[in-house]
Amino acid sequence: MAVMQLKDKETGKPIKDKQGRSWYFKTYFTPLSGERKQYKSKKYLNKKDAEEAERQFLNECDIASKGPSIKITLDELFNEYETYRTSKKNKDSSNYSDWCNYNNHISPFLGNKNITEINLLDIRNWHKYMDLKTHGKEEKPYSYKFKTKIHVLLSCILEYAKSIGYILDNVADRHGNFTYQNDEVIIEEDELIYQTPYEFERYINEVQELKWKVWFSFLYWNGCRKGEMQALTYEDIDFDNNLIRINKTLSNKIKGGGFKITNTKNRRNRKIAILSQLRPLLKEWVDYNKEYENFSEKWFLFGNTHYFSNTTIDEVKDYYYNVLNEKYPNEKITRLTTHQFGRHSHASLLISLGIPIEQIAERLGDTVEVIRKTYAHLFPTYNDNIISTVTDENIKKLNEKTKKYL
Repeated sequence: MAVMQLKDKETGKPIKDKQGRSWYFKTYFTPLSGERKQYKSKKYLNKKDAEEAERQFLNECDIASKGPSIKITLDELFNEYETYRTSKKNKDSSNYSDWCNYNNHISPFLGNKNITEINLLDIRNWHKYMDLKTHGKEEKPYSYKFKTKIHVLLSCILEYAKSIGYILDNVADRHGNFTYQNDEVIIEEDELIYQTPYEFERYINEVQELKWKVWFSFLYWNGCRKGEMQALTYEDIDFDNNLIRINKTLSNKIKGGGFKITNTKNRRNRKIAILSQLRPLLKEWVDYNKEYENFSEKWFLFGNTHYFSNTTIDEVKDYYYNVLNEKYPNEKITRLTTHQFGRHSHASLLISLGIPIEQIAERLGDTVEVIRKTYAHLFPTYNDNIISTVTDENIKKLNEKTKKYL
């Protein structure tokens, strides 16, 4: 613990910066981690200022070493964190996802603990708890990707507490996220599931009711997200210019129920062309509904005064899969989720037809990087090119060229 002046070793004269400062202090302190560290201050104009700065620094270290005295559980902190997230205008669907993940995976193990008492051992034991947890009828363990997501949520909650002075150390961050075991074999993710045009045609031929024929056709021929389709209104359809405007999404993952219309995922608004395979059917649907006496352009395209609910969509989709099963009892009919039925299938269709990846990304409202990562195995690989290039003949030609330089 000392206040010193920076001096030239040969002349003994003070070495001053551009502002004339040459005094500083050097001391030791012990943070919450328990490891004693040395601290060197910035420079000051005179000795008195350096001494005062040293006094304040040591006083703050003394307070910090005792830790905050606030009494608040992690559950109570999460309630505050939720309010903070809402004030930042995060999407309700994101807040709802955090709420579900916290209550299902963090609160049961750490929720009742005082946040100032949560330590590295608690985080380590929570990791073990998550490693043993299973889900679904098959009781599968949670994936590494999912567990890292939950850890990030916990770290964000504690980082919020740290930012407002409730705690001095984010133990979740210091502990580190979940990691693969060195001897664990990383299994490739399940193959991306989609349907071919033939499989779609066979499915849609069984759909009799106009509104559902339009819904499933729209889903397949446009590749929109379900929430984007639920949020569409009649004013988003422009037959004159043959375009569909997609600038919003509907979320019903809201605490307390109800729904909310927000901007699209990633805020990527777009106008997509109405394909010839869809246009006649879509036109029939729009014209049919315009016959209603109280028709409004602001009605939902799918549902009019009330959007198609998730439950109803799934029930109808499964109903027609049951019809197919009865009609083709000797075939294995793959039941697709709404996302697989539309978005994955449409993307695979565009890729197989050789549409440039930039145009696919624009139509789906994603980045090129996301499209390439999600549908990588559908794009032509380099393997065939490598096999056709690394041949004995080409190696012989390379050797002949190399000899010239020997």
